[in-house]
Amino acid sequence: MDAQGVNQTALARKVGRRQSWLSRYLSGEFKTDIDTLERLATALDKPFTALFESLPDSHDSRLIDLIEIYKALEDVDQLLLLRMAQNLIAPSRSADLSGRSSLERLR
Repeated sequence: MDAQGVNQTALARKVGRRQSWLSRYLSGEFKTDIDTLERLATALDKPFTALFESLPDSHDSRLIDLIEIYKALEDVDQLLLLRMAQNLIAPSRSADLSGRSSLERLR
C-alpha cells in the first residue's frame, strides 16, 4: 500500500478502523460489510467499483452490477435481497423433496 502513497495506519484511520484490522482484512483473514468497503473507496479517492477491478473471477461485471443494484435499494429491500441470496445458497428442504435445485425450480 505504501507504493500507492497510502500507508495502512493512515488508511485505517480514515476508514474508522485500527491498522491491525485493516492488515487482517487485506490479508483475507475475514470479510467486511459494504459500508466499510464504501469508506475504503472514499479514503482511497476511488469509485466503489474500483475495489473489484482486480478480481480474478470472470464474473466481475455481474458482481459489480449486483453491488450497484444493492446500493440503489432501500434498506428494507437490501435486507430482502440478502435473505433471498442466503436462501439460494442454503440447502433447501423443498429441493430435497422435489429433487430439483432452486435454479431448476425458477426455470
